[in-house]
Amino acid sequence: MEEIKIYRSLQKNVLQLLLCAACAGIGVYLLIIGVDALLAWGNIVLFGGGGLYLIYLLVRERLGDHPYLVISDDGVAVDGQRVWAVRFADVEAFTLVGVSKSVLIAVEYKPDVRVKKLEATHAIGKAFRRMNEELIGAQESFPVDNLEMKPQAILDLLNKRLESVQRQSI
Repeated sequence: MEEIKIYRSLQKNVLQLLLCAACAGIGVYLLIIGVDALLAWGNIVLFGGGGLYLIYLLVRERLGDHPYLVISDDGVAVDGQRVWAVRFADVEAFTLVGVSKSVLIAVEYKPDVRVKKLEATHAIGKAFRRMNEELIGAQESFPVDNLEMKPQAILDLLNKRLESVQRQSI
């Protein structure tokens, strides 16, 4: 099967970028008219910084060919705040979960892999993994609500590849 690359949604990111620019512009306006300087600078730094980060992500992703998700025959690579990979051989199932307003794909590892991952991390990492297991039923997850492909379609694709790997290993 071919490698599938999934990028962040350009339309949604441009909309977020415009919102950041508008809020940063409000901060500049507040600074000019002499209202609370702390509020004005807070707007400028927070929303201006957020807008610059979005520009960085878009340029890096589109021009540098760094997709958010790369689904291959043996696993999925996630290029979010950190780059990490999930091998299909280590996974029991992928499920779609909602946390607040975010849509995530939870990675449910096989029991032996789950234990190894928990033991291989530090105390804070263990606490986060346990918290994730309580909240969503899995140690790891990745957001899929701001991508070019719908969350359910990504989930179906991942589970289809997972089934293929599981059939080959039998």
